Amino acid sequence: MADPVDTSQIVTWLDEHELPDAEERRIIEEDLDTNIVVVASAGTGKTESLIRRMVAGVVAGKVNVDSLVAITFTRMAAGEMRARFAERLRDAAETSPVARDALRRIDRAFIGTIHAFCARMLRERPLDVGLRPDFTEVDEHDVTILWRHYWNEELQRLYADGDPRIAQLSELGVDVRDLYDFFVTRSENSDLALGPARKEEPDLSTALDQVQQAVDAVMDLLGGKIPDDRDTFLDQLDLANHIKRHRGVHGLADQAELLKVYRRGLKGITLKRWPDKNVASTVKNEIVAGLAEHVVDPALTEWRQYVYGIIAPLMDDLVGRFAAHRRANGLVTFHDLLVLSARLLRDSSGARRFFQGKFEAFFVDEFQDTDPLQAEIISYLVGSDTAETDWRKLLPIPGRLFVVGDEKQSIYRFRRADIEVFRQVREQILESGGRTVRLKSSFRSENSLCEWLNEAFAPLFEAQDPRYQASYDALHAARTSTSSADRVFKITTDKIGRNDEAAIVANEAGRIADLIESETSASEGRVPTRNAGAFMVLTRRRKYLTTYAAALEARGIPYDIVGGDSLGMSEELAALVNMMEAIRRPADEVAMLSYLRGPLVGLGDDDLYAFRVAGGRFRSTRAVPDGLPPDVETPLRAAFDALSRARDDLMQYPVATAFERIMDRVGLLASAAARESGSTRVGNLLRVLSLVRKWESDGITWSEVVNELRAVISDRYYQYEQMTLDVGRQDVVRIMNLHQAKGLEADVVILADAYESHSHSVSQHVSRSDDVDMLSMVVSVSRSGSWGEVIAEPLGWDEAVEDEERYEEAEGLRLTYVAATRAREQLVVCQYPSSDKGPWSRLYPTLASVTEASAKPGSGKRLRAESVADVTEHLAGIKAQWDALSKPGYTIQSVTGQDPAESLEDLAIGGRGADYGTLLHEVVEAAINGVLPANEKAYVESIADSYSLRAQSKQVLKELQMLRDSDLWRELMEAPEVYSEVPFAYPIDGDSANIIRGTIDLVFRNAAGWRIVDFKTHHTQTEKDVEALMAHYGDQLKSYSDAWTHIIGEEVIDAGLWLSEQGRFVSMMS
Repeated sequence: MADPVDTSQIVTWLDEHELPDAEERRIIEEDLDTNIVVVASAGTGKTESLIRRMVAGVVAGKVNVDSLVAITFTRMAAGEMRARFAERLRDAAETSPVARDALRRIDRAFIGTIHAFCARMLRERPLDVGLRPDFTEVDEHDVTILWRHYWNEELQRLYADGDPRIAQLSELGVDVRDLYDFFVTRSENSDLALGPARKEEPDLSTALDQVQQAVDAVMDLLGGKIPDDRDTFLDQLDLANHIKRHRGVHGLADQAELLKVYRRGLKGITLKRWPDKNVASTVKNEIVAGLAEHVVDPALTEWRQYVYGIIAPLMDDLVGRFAAHRRANGLVTFHDLLVLSARLLRDSSGARRFFQGKFEAFFVDEFQDTDPLQAEIISYLVGSDTAETDWRKLLPIPGRLFVVGDEKQSIYRFRRADIEVFRQVREQILESGGRTVRLKSSFRSENSLCEWLNEAFAPLFEAQDPRYQASYDALHAARTSTSSADRVFKITTDKIGRNDEAAIVANEAGRIADLIESETSASEGRVPTRNAGAFMVLTRRRKYLTTYAAALEARGIPYDIVGGDSLGMSEELAALVNMMEAIRRPADEVAMLSYLRGPLVGLGDDDLYAFRVAGGRFRSTRAVPDGLPPDVETPLRAAFDALSRARDDLMQYPVATAFERIMDRVGLLASAAARESGSTRVGNLLRVLSLVRKWESDGITWSEVVNELRAVISDRYYQYEQMTLDVGRQDVVRIMNLHQAKGLEADVVILADAYESHSHSVSQHVSRSDDVDMLSMVVSVSRSGSWGEVIAEPLGWDEAVEDEERYEEAEGLRLTYVAATRAREQLVVCQYPSSDKGPWSRLYPTLASVTEASAKPGSGKRLRAESVADVTEHLAGIKAQWDALSKPGYTIQSVTGQDPAESLEDLAIGGRGADYGTLLHEVVEAAINGVLPANEKAYVESIADSYSLRAQSKQVLKELQMLRDSDLWRELMEAPEVYSEVPFAYPIDGDSANIIRGTIDLVFRNAAGWRIVDFKTHHTQTEKDVEALMAHYGDQLKSYSDAWTHIIGEEVIDAGLWLSEQGRFVSMMS
């Protein structure tokens, strides 16, 4: 099963076998007067060693149980450690009076998380750090509520007070409302100094003067006039002239914007687009050579650094005010617990001496993932010099500190863990006369699996820079398998067209579910070889965990999701919140429409139109009008009645009781159970109810509960995990995000979600030195989806990015190591063909000789009987109704009436394939809409990767440039109306039973009228090819024109094809 390490097995081996690292384990239990750092590889029983050290110290009289402190990573681990400590003391008590006495007083020992320990210290001396004695600890979920509420209140205060910093930022083109993410990250790292900022205004005018001199020289060569046939440089030059003429350049923000325009133009000059190529060559190689790299880019960097210098102090001010607000109201976050404890011990030698007398011995588990503040706090508590304020200079008193960790398993950098901190404390221990002990005997993985892991990972670790990466200690199996069966397998998923990520994951999930079913099913006379609890499915990201769950549920395999997507992804939660919003805001027609069109009511647009025509109003307090068709009136009256009864419940009952009654009455739980992944859906609703009960206990109203549930959906900082009906069971497949798997193991571990096309850019970096720990982070503003424009950066940002990328690359390997070493008996690694990306790609070379995993004969898709037995008839009725409604009362005809790709075969006009066409369409659409990021090359390569077309990215950029250099592009840029990828459908000759539909690539209006452009990527080498292509697509273009005229009511003056490979527009009107 997927559970913590089997400690009884470790105890047996330690007591009965001689291990390769037996001497190291003896030192741990006997050398009690020495500080020790244990470097323990995966599965070597490091926590058991820590507990044995605790017991040995107590029995030997070296540690008083009353003054013992054991720090763990999680509350669950703390509970397990306390139980195991008690068990070992109980064993020792059979022969030791000291152990018997300690067992009676075990509750006086502190065994818990660092946050709980800090809270205990602060409650003893709250006034020393300005805290109220009755302070309340705010958990990591509730703190998101604090952030949001305080941010909104502070913005209102800043605007009401007319704070000049708001006006200053506005003059720089920055909307303070866009800085919330920066505020949150700064709050989470308030103990760190911010990266240095530029304080003086940049001299952008000098850069502009140099650019203008070059522009003047270019204009002289052009005879003072920009030609009509332009490339990007000339186009941006014209735009810059337009800005200067009509808007003017009135300040730094305008200067920066103008430099950005020039920078876009300086990306390249297309010689063939100039009337005189000699002039173009002179411009490119002499006049503007080096202008971008040596003049414009440095100026824009100074500009971003200057903007950062305005933003950073404002954010620090707000973060400081926020901290004071929390203290005044007796609220303490987890981060506050660490910050205030460190401050208490650093600034008060008296407090330090007091707590050193109270706590004599510290045992710290999972030290590789510790927050640096934790290291600072513990160093003060064990340090020999109570006056020293720099924790890095403190040497621990001999015998007071025992830490266990493994650099190879340091995977929480995003939570401030830092491999350098582990090394720093290790050096302090060694300098104090302590020692390092290494544990290598694995009680988890069998010998052949250990051998494969060593073969795979040793060269990978050794190849990386040791500053960022741990050294590799080979695993030695403590148990040997008598079976000769393979221990490592691979699942190579099918190649999916266009590398559709969701389809790839679904295919992989099906393969995994078939494999698990083949080993757990007892149907058709098969004998199960394993229980479902033997399997653990691990992924690097959370996004698709429910896809794997759905595949298992479809085959009747019980499962549980741990660390899944935010609860905010729940469709049932969204439906519930829409209903509550309709009650809370009865005059909000949008809220009412969301409720009526949502899954709780399910009315269609025709029904809602009939309701409106009959005099109905989309307000929850209005009555349903008479005269509606029965099939419309009945569900409407039921929907309005449900709102009325829900409103009564909310007024009459406690919040949680009201929510339970409402969810029961509308059948939310029952309908969720009947849908795919019903266990997860129902589990999520139970999680919602538990949250509502908690919020009710905090004294908030039902309206405020709705606010919080809405935030769960929309606020990315809410990370409530999903739940299933099988939570808590042991005989289930565990599906989990990798970061949730620390300390767990399973007989069979499957590394899933092999294809991951997403890549992210560095947004922050922490650097540590003897002088200062510093946080460098950029300020970015979303510019279409996940792409953001960096508007501010600290000094030295390029170097910070380079350093952080090395840390992330190293941690990526450690994540793979942690995932693979969860396996006891078998490891299954998924891989996607023709891809060198993905979380497990580092293992692909070693997988070359590994056997492909396959399901045993007889496995196949089955429904989970117990999940559908009670709703089969109901589902059949719903299906019959849906089938009836789904039958169209019309026929649909495409604009072509045939498959163009097939009919072009006889023309011998090839192309680059459908994937290439789709890729080009995406890039061109982004360019037309003005949402291409500054680094176009990286963006195009990223999109091309998703189609496995990286080699074609240069061609896409080339064809994009030809489009930008064309007259067509110039017309697009000047057009008042431009639409891309426009879907349409309209009745043929007014006959509603016959509908024609399609998608227009591009349509725009200039002074003469509407023009339609269809993009084609075919190889047209001769005019005969072009004529054949026009003849083939002529009817399609005419259909587009007719459709647009029908929709807009205005004539289309021209329609034609853009031949991307030639960079040429061909009109069907010519």
